[in-house]
Amino acid sequence: MNNLLIGNIVALFAAVLMVIIGFVRSKKNILKLQCVQFGLYAVSNFILGGITGPLANIFSIIRNMRCIKKDISLFEKMIYIILQIVFSALLNTSGLLGWAPVIATCIYTLLMTTKDEVVLKLVSIFGTCFWVYFDFSIRNYVSFSFDVASIISTIVGIISVISLRKKLANEKVQF
Repeated sequence: MNNLLIGNIVALFAAVLMVIIGFVRSKKNILKLQCVQFGLYAVSNFILGGITGPLANIFSIIRNMRCIKKDISLFEKMIYIILQIVFSALLNTSGLLGWAPVIATCIYTLLMTTKDEVVLKLVSIFGTCFWVYFDFSIRNYVSFSFDVASIISTIVGIISVISLRKKLANEKVQF
Protein backbone atom coordinates (compact mmCIF):
# COMPACT_ATOMS: atom_id res chain seq x y z
CA MET A 1 0.00 0.00 0.00
CA ASN A 2 2.89 2.40 0.68
CA ASN A 3 4.16 2.01 -2.90
CA LEU A 4 0.68 2.78 -4.22
CA LEU A 5 0.52 5.99 -2.19
CA ILE A 6 4.10 7.08 -2.90
CA GLY A 7 3.79 6.32 -6.62
CA ASN A 8 0.60 8.36 -6.90
CA ILE A 9 2.09 11.27 -4.92
CA VAL A 10 5.06 11.40 -7.29
CA ALA A 11 2.61 11.21 -10.21
CA LEU A 12 0.73 14.16 -8.74
CA PHE A 13 3.87 16.31 -8.88
CA ALA A 14 4.39 15.26 -12.51
CA ALA A 15 0.75 15.99 -13.35
CA VAL A 16 0.89 19.45 -11.74
CA LEU A 17 4.03 20.17 -13.73
CA MET A 18 2.22 19.02 -16.88
CA VAL A 19 -0.50 21.60 -16.22
CA ILE A 20 2.08 24.33 -15.57
CA ILE A 21 3.81 23.47 -18.86
CA GLY A 22 0.56 24.38 -20.61
CA PHE A 23 1.26 28.03 -19.73
CA VAL A 24 4.89 28.05 -20.93
CA ARG A 25 5.43 29.67 -24.33
CA SER A 26 9.04 28.88 -25.27
CA LYS A 27 9.52 25.54 -27.04
CA LYS A 28 12.92 25.04 -25.36
CA ASN A 29 11.48 25.68 -21.90
CA ILE A 30 8.55 23.37 -22.62
CA LEU A 31 10.95 20.60 -23.66
CA LYS A 32 13.14 21.15 -20.58
CA LEU A 33 10.17 21.07 -18.19
CA GLN A 34 8.79 18.01 -19.96
CA CYS A 35 12.08 16.25 -19.22
CA VAL A 36 11.48 16.84 -15.50
CA GLN A 37 7.84 15.78 -15.89
CA PHE A 38 8.84 12.58 -17.71
CA GLY A 39 11.43 11.88 -15.02
CA LEU A 40 8.80 12.16 -12.30
CA TYR A 41 6.41 9.95 -14.26
CA ALA A 42 9.19 7.41 -14.76
CA VAL A 43 9.81 7.28 -11.02
CA SER A 44 6.09 7.01 -10.33
CA ASN A 45 5.60 4.20 -12.86
CA PHE A 46 8.63 2.33 -11.56
CA ILE A 47 7.39 2.54 -7.95
CA LEU A 48 4.05 1.17 -9.12
CA GLY A 49 5.67 -1.78 -10.87
CA GLY A 50 5.76 -0.68 -14.49
CA ILE A 51 8.96 -1.26 -16.42
CA THR A 52 8.16 -0.12 -19.95
CA GLY A 53 6.42 3.06 -18.74
CA PRO A 54 9.60 4.39 -17.14
CA LEU A 55 11.56 3.21 -20.16
CA ALA A 56 9.23 5.13 -22.50
CA ASN A 57 9.64 8.20 -20.31
CA ILE A 58 13.42 7.89 -20.37
CA PHE A 59 13.36 7.71 -24.17
CA SER A 60 11.10 10.78 -24.19
CA ILE A 61 13.64 12.64 -22.04
CA ILE A 62 16.47 11.69 -24.41
CA ARG A 63 14.37 12.68 -27.42
CA ASN A 64 13.40 16.04 -25.87
CA MET A 65 16.99 16.81 -24.89
CA ARG A 66 17.95 16.27 -28.53
CA CYS A 67 15.04 18.42 -29.73
CA ILE A 68 16.18 21.29 -27.50
CA LYS A 69 19.29 21.64 -29.67
CA LYS A 70 17.58 21.29 -33.08
CA ASP A 71 14.67 19.57 -34.76
CA ILE A 72 14.91 15.81 -34.87
CA SER A 73 15.32 14.13 -38.28
CA LEU A 74 13.35 11.14 -39.49
CA PHE A 75 16.52 9.03 -39.26
CA GLU A 76 16.99 10.02 -35.60
CA LYS A 77 13.33 9.31 -34.89
CA MET A 78 13.71 5.82 -36.33
CA ILE A 79 16.80 5.17 -34.19
CA TYR A 80 14.92 6.23 -31.03
CA ILE A 81 11.94 4.07 -31.99
CA ILE A 82 14.05 1.00 -32.80
CA LEU A 83 16.08 1.33 -29.60
CA GLN A 84 12.94 1.74 -27.52
CA ILE A 85 11.34 -1.32 -29.09
CA VAL A 86 14.49 -3.42 -28.56
CA PHE A 87 14.93 -2.36 -24.92
CA SER A 88 11.23 -2.83 -24.24
CA ALA A 89 11.25 -6.29 -25.80
CA LEU A 90 14.15 -7.23 -23.52
CA LEU A 91 12.73 -5.72 -20.32
CA ASN A 92 8.96 -6.03 -20.69
CA THR A 93 7.51 -8.24 -17.98
CA SER A 94 3.90 -7.12 -18.38
CA GLY A 95 2.87 -8.72 -21.66
CA LEU A 96 0.57 -6.63 -23.86
CA LEU A 97 0.14 -4.06 -21.08
CA GLY A 98 3.86 -3.33 -21.22
CA TRP A 99 3.63 -2.39 -24.88
CA ALA A 100 1.06 0.39 -24.30
CA PRO A 101 3.55 3.14 -23.33
CA VAL A 102 5.97 1.95 -26.00
CA ILE A 103 3.35 2.28 -28.72
CA ALA A 104 2.27 5.69 -27.41
CA THR A 105 5.81 7.06 -27.30
CA CYS A 106 6.88 5.61 -30.65
CA ILE A 107 3.84 7.01 -32.47
CA TYR A 108 4.31 10.42 -30.87
CA THR A 109 8.02 10.41 -31.71
CA LEU A 110 7.28 9.55 -35.33
CA LEU A 111 4.65 12.25 -35.82
CA MET A 112 5.77 14.97 -33.39
CA THR A 113 7.16 17.26 -36.09
CA THR A 114 3.91 17.60 -38.01
CA LYS A 115 3.00 21.20 -38.71
CA ASP A 116 -0.76 20.56 -38.51
CA GLU A 117 -2.06 21.30 -35.01
CA VAL A 118 -5.09 19.02 -35.44
CA VAL A 119 -2.95 16.08 -36.52
CA LEU A 120 -0.61 16.62 -33.56
CA LYS A 121 -3.58 16.81 -31.19
CA LEU A 122 -5.08 13.63 -32.66
CA VAL A 123 -1.74 11.85 -32.26
CA SER A 124 -1.63 13.09 -28.67
CA ILE A 125 -5.13 11.72 -27.96
CA PHE A 126 -4.29 8.39 -29.58
CA GLY A 127 -1.08 8.04 -27.57
CA THR A 128 -2.74 9.15 -24.35
CA CYS A 129 -5.34 6.39 -24.75
CA PHE A 130 -2.51 3.86 -24.43
CA TRP A 131 -1.28 5.63 -21.29
CA VAL A 132 -4.83 5.57 -19.86
CA TYR A 133 -4.82 1.79 -20.18
CA PHE A 134 -1.31 1.46 -18.75
CA ASP A 135 -1.76 3.91 -15.85
CA PHE A 136 -5.07 2.41 -14.76
CA SER A 137 -3.63 -1.11 -14.94
CA ILE A 138 -0.66 -0.29 -12.70
CA ARG A 139 -2.95 1.69 -10.38
CA ASN A 140 -1.40 5.05 -11.20
CA TYR A 141 -4.75 6.72 -10.56
CA VAL A 142 -3.44 10.28 -10.53
CA SER A 143 -1.84 9.84 -13.96
CA PHE A 144 -4.96 8.05 -15.20
CA SER A 145 -7.13 10.99 -14.11
CA PHE A 146 -4.87 13.54 -15.75
CA ASP A 147 -4.68 11.39 -18.90
CA VAL A 148 -8.47 11.45 -19.18
CA ALA A 149 -8.56 15.20 -18.50
CA SER A 150 -5.86 15.70 -21.13
CA ILE A 151 -7.89 13.78 -23.72
CA ILE A 152 -10.96 15.89 -22.97
CA SER A 153 -9.06 19.19 -23.12
CA THR A 154 -7.33 18.13 -26.34
CA ILE A 155 -10.69 17.31 -27.94
CA VAL A 156 -11.88 20.79 -26.94
CA GLY A 157 -8.68 22.18 -28.47
CA ILE A 158 -9.33 20.34 -31.73
CA ILE A 159 -12.87 21.69 -31.88
CA SER A 160 -11.52 25.19 -31.25
CA VAL A 161 -8.88 24.92 -33.99
CA ILE A 162 -11.38 23.54 -36.51
CA SER A 163 -13.90 26.27 -35.64
CA LEU A 164 -11.25 28.94 -36.08
CA ARG A 165 -10.19 27.46 -39.43
CA LYS A 166 -13.81 27.45 -40.64
CA LYS A 167 -14.28 31.03 -39.48
CA LEU A 168 -11.12 32.16 -41.26
CA ALA A 169 -12.13 30.26 -44.41
CA ASN A 170 -15.57 31.91 -44.39
CA GLU A 171 -13.99 35.35 -43.93
CA LYS A 172 -11.73 34.79 -46.94
CA VAL A 173 -14.70 33.73 -49.08
CA GLN A 174 -16.61 36.89 -48.20
CA PHE A 175 -13.88 39.20 -49.52
